[in-house]
Amino acid sequence: AQRLTTGRRPGSVLSFAADIDGRVLAKLEQGDHPFLDPRLAPPIPNEFTWVLVQGGGTGEAIDRLLRDDTRPIVVVEPEAHLISWLLSRFNWSDDLYSGRLRLLVPACDVPALHELALHEVIGSLQPRVADLGMPYLVCSGSAVFQLGFHHAVSAALRLPMDVSKRAAGWPKERMSDEVTLLSPQCAIFEDLGRALSQAGCEVRRLDVPDRADQWTKTRYLHVLRTLIERPSPVTLVRNRVFLESIDARLRLGQERLIPGKVVSWWWDEPTVGSYLDWRDPIARRPALAFARDLLPMLPPGSRWLAPAARTNFLLPVNTDPGRELPLSFVGQSRYFMLRENLNILANVLAHHVGGIGPKLGEAINRASTFAEMHRTLETFAPLLKSAIARFRSAFPPASIYLDYILRMSVTSAFRLACVESLRRHPLMVFGDEGWVTSGAIDRSQWGGPVAPADLPGLYARSRLNLNFNFMQVSSTVNPKVLDVAAAGGAVLTDDRPELAELFPSPDVRPFAFTTLAELPDRVSSLLRRDLDSHRRGVREEVIAHHTMHHRADWLIRELSLPVTRLAEPISSTERIRMLLG
Repeated sequence: AQRLTTGRRPGSVLSFAADIDGRVLAKLEQGDHPFLDPRLAPPIPNEFTWVLVQGGGTGEAIDRLLRDDTRPIVVVEPEAHLISWLLSRFNWSDDLYSGRLRLLVPACDVPALHELALHEVIGSLQPRVADLGMPYLVCSGSAVFQLGFHHAVSAALRLPMDVSKRAAGWPKERMSDEVTLLSPQCAIFEDLGRALSQAGCEVRRLDVPDRADQWTKTRYLHVLRTLIERPSPVTLVRNRVFLESIDARLRLGQERLIPGKVVSWWWDEPTVGSYLDWRDPIARRPALAFARDLLPMLPPGSRWLAPAARTNFLLPVNTDPGRELPLSFVGQSRYFMLRENLNILANVLAHHVGGIGPKLGEAINRASTFAEMHRTLETFAPLLKSAIARFRSAFPPASIYLDYILRMSVTSAFRLACVESLRRHPLMVFGDEGWVTSGAIDRSQWGGPVAPADLPGLYARSRLNLNFNFMQVSSTVNPKVLDVAAAGGAVLTDDRPELAELFPSPDVRPFAFTTLAELPDRVSSLLRRDLDSHRRGVREEVIAHHTMHHRADWLIRELSLPVTRLAEPISSTERIRMLLG
């Protein structure tokens, strides 16, 4: 009971009690609400191998099932304090310890956590449905307090069975020799596909939505059918796209139906949905990590696949010397994301932990610059981490999520503070209008968004290009650093642990800084230097070791990808030489 409620405030129900007639009362702000469990009509049909009870209810239905039946029972009850109250009335310890009775107690009383709660419950139940079939459903008396949530769960449980039945009837071709790349529209994946193709692989690109409101059931089934009917020996997906890009109610977990290897290339930390999916042993497969520090979070056997320069940045660019920019930065401000994340963090902590949320809000509002905001967040970070840790056992998905957006907030504030600290320099910033709206720069320093085709020229004609951290809060070097270097530009980035691994020699390594305080002087010093020989050396190092062609060759070796269209293999160095003429 303590594990279920530590750090958790009551949800929509303030408390539970029994009156003198034995009825169970839910005490709401608007008054007492008595409720009863439905009468069970035994026996449960033999076709059902397990029971799902939606809502803990008065406990009578659960107790009767445990006493009169032998099937495993899963109880979904968002009101943690009701489960805690039931555990004080009924002795279910043997059934809990044996695993016959399982309690799922998601936290969905704060809007920001509602979707996480759906992921937690649906992701836990769908593998069970896939293995054991649909459960016998019992809707208890307390389901009324979170009726929308319970309806969403029961609707989602029918989807895996529906998909499995459909998939069984789809015609299947023999395994092809092509490699399938599956991701939302993504320039890096498109370039990887071209590099694999030039190395002799047959490549099929499948673009899928990256917004939940575009991922319909029909669209999902179409992609799944394509992968099953025309199977590839290897399907490479970005960030486990089937789970990360869709509404929790559509997370079908059907990767197990796809023939061949499904290899995911992780650029971001796994979400709650991913952690839940990896509990399913059937779907457990090694992944590729964009950064080394992601490896401990991925399934066993995962490997590091470093970032690479995209091909279009290797091609010669004609630049107008008279239009040289002294100092430029290209990237999104993340200002609006920072505001949203801070609001979520403050509101959830205010609801569940108390004083720490308002204190954070007050301190942030007092900050007059992004440098002050960044210092405030760094000062509060240990306290916030401690607050989040208090309810880690009560609801792990929320702690995973809050810890992630805390670190995202720190890096977002750092990014804005870096640009803000250089507003007295000859700086031009290219990106969204959040740079100006936030007050980080003057409008005269804002160049607006840049078309992707114009980036190589912009990098080449800037004396110094800035790069401020990888928003995925990982250890890796931002791939834009490699793009800038490949285009012949000099780049200054915040130091990352993998920078020295990618560029072992300090003489041919992109410039780096470690603290916000040193950045303005570091920029001034570099702008006074002749950077031509340095940028040539770094460009040659990238072309020799860190292009998408090198990564494609690595994938071919590591994943044993079929190479069918070349009589003789050509090294990545030769392909790049041919590309550059």
